[in-house]
Amino acid sequence: MNKTWNGFYLYGPDYTGKNPKVDFTAQLEFNGDEFEGTCKESGISAHKEAAFMKGFIDRENNTISFILKYPYSYWEGEDGTVEYDTSQPHPDIYYFGNFNSETNSYDGEWELTTEVYDEDGEPFEWTDYGTWEMFT
Repeated sequence: MNKTWNGFYLYGPDYTGKNPKVDFTAQLEFNGDEFEGTCKESGISAHKEAAFMKGFIDRENNTISFILKYPYSYWEGEDGTVEYDTSQPHPDIYYFGNFNSETNSYDGEWELTTEVYDEDGEPFEWTDYGTWEMFT
């Protein structure tokens, strides 16, 4: 069964960019409680390519979990423009949430961890996180 779900995600409090909210549309194919499909963002800080999305719904506990994978790396620059590096993979983004029967949506938190470099060129792990909501 195919479904289209719309939603948005917000960056967490450490975000310093100019566009903290990004809207998206997910085109999902369900096989029981498992699903996969694509997720296309809209807005200023959106990735220009669709991301791959794969996850499952636990109907007994009213939870959802999925991974979002962009085709290559991107980030928002200090001036608010999006920059791309097609030679680098984007880290997986992990989404976890619960069903909200009042809004007929899923909402929760997302997290990604990646390696970045300090001003001396030394690598360290950096984690970004935020919240999201997706309407069924």
